[in-house]
Amino acid sequence: MDYKPKAVTVEREGIINEIRTNLDAKRYGNKFCITQELIQNADDAKAERLLIGYGLLPSTTSLHPLLKEDGIFFVNDGKLTADDLNHLFKVATSNKSSDKDKIGHFGLGMKSVFHLCEAFFLFFEQPENRSQFDADVMFLDPWYDNVEPEVTPPSRINWQDEYTAHGDAISKVVHAYLAPWVKDWPRWFCVWLPLRKRWMNSEACPPIKTGCWSRTDVEELFSESLSPVIAEMLPFLKHLRQISLIDAMENNVIDTISVFAERRLQMKSGTIDMRLEHRSESIPSVQVIGNEKLFEQDQFKDMMDDPDWPLSAKCDKNGNFLKEKVTPHAALFWGKSEVDHGMTTSFSVKHCVFLPLTSDKQKCIIPIDLPFNLALCFHATLFVDAGRQDFTASNDENASIQNRWNARLLSNGLLPMVIPSFEREVSAWENQQHITKVVGAINNYLDKHDEEQLELNYRNSITR
Repeated sequence: MDYKPKAVTVEREGIINEIRTNLDAKRYGNKFCITQELIQNADDAKAERLLIGYGLLPSTTSLHPLLKEDGIFFVNDGKLTADDLNHLFKVATSNKSSDKDKIGHFGLGMKSVFHLCEAFFLFFEQPENRSQFDADVMFLDPWYDNVEPEVTPPSRINWQDEYTAHGDAISKVVHAYLAPWVKDWPRWFCVWLPLRKRWMNSEACPPIKTGCWSRTDVEELFSESLSPVIAEMLPFLKHLRQISLIDAMENNVIDTISVFAERRLQMKSGTIDMRLEHRSESIPSVQVIGNEKLFEQDQFKDMMDDPDWPLSAKCDKNGNFLKEKVTPHAALFWGKSEVDHGMTTSFSVKHCVFLPLTSDKQKCIIPIDLPFNLALCFHATLFVDAGRQDFTASNDENASIQNRWNARLLSNGLLPMVIPSFEREVSAWENQQHITKVVGAINNYLDKHDEEQLELNYRNSITR
């Protein structure tokens, strides 16, 4: 009898369903989440510049059916390796999980683009790593099965055939289209997302996500309302210093947000000083100061040695799962932006774990009568849910190890930084009434927080 091992296989529908699960409302409930993920990916690649654009290739282009439609593209000047590309073609995996200073280890970031499209293109110009690539364009369609092509829906086979036949020509067209925007860049990497249209799907090949993007949807995204969303991320990034929002169809730069920094977030102990400038005159600049602190591993060793410490998806050479790597780090930012006389102003508080958390529970806005807006941003390497919406913290010995880590990092690390950082923020203020009003707003926030979040008292941790 011939005994042969049988491999476990995954049907193409299983991959599609995995992507659909990643796109549920809890993880990517609004269109800005995808933008945030791709900005973070660019920073992870150590890019300094990023373009977020909306465009349509010349009407003479008939090399691929998807490229006849309008699309959104993200172009950064970071370095790209063959390993990076390989991980883009895997679902629920990432090449970041062993890097304690990177986020996105859920392996969902690039898969989130299917919120907008059915398939996407990658274009790149990487002189340093050119030998690693067979071509400077790639096409990813999750419905396509290169092992058993016959199970691929016919329309998707056609998309692959068109890409295979015209790959070089497609690359030349897109390179020429992007050239005016990246002409002085030493390298670049572009993710091009052809926006989902009804004709792309059929009964045999239903859409990955329902809903198509109209011109109105795009105009809503590509407006100055996106600039503040982008700007609030920049203090938490280590490399990106300029992000431009462009409408390539109108050859128009909507806004460019630039970072001018004496010192940025470095995942080390020290102060942070930077200024965020907008090209658009209607959006005020923001002065950001803060502090960050890297804590000794010994302060958290008992937790990291706990048998319940979470494991990563990777194994060592002996087949043992590796422990999740986390750096005990916290940072606190004060952002101050001047406003025109007579405008409503506020004191706001938000929690971030490299990206702003989206849960309303982690945000607070308090009206305040000042000639400027003031924002307080709490950041720490907390364990959060898979959608980076929220976190929980508790000192209860029966709580999960993740909740206890969060509580210790907040109460012993982040929150005691509030008073010293506030004193630094107001040291140059000349108006004592402004300081008094902000102190009152902080107290209002603490009253509200500690009444609603009973498991961890912020006021006690700040004032002890």
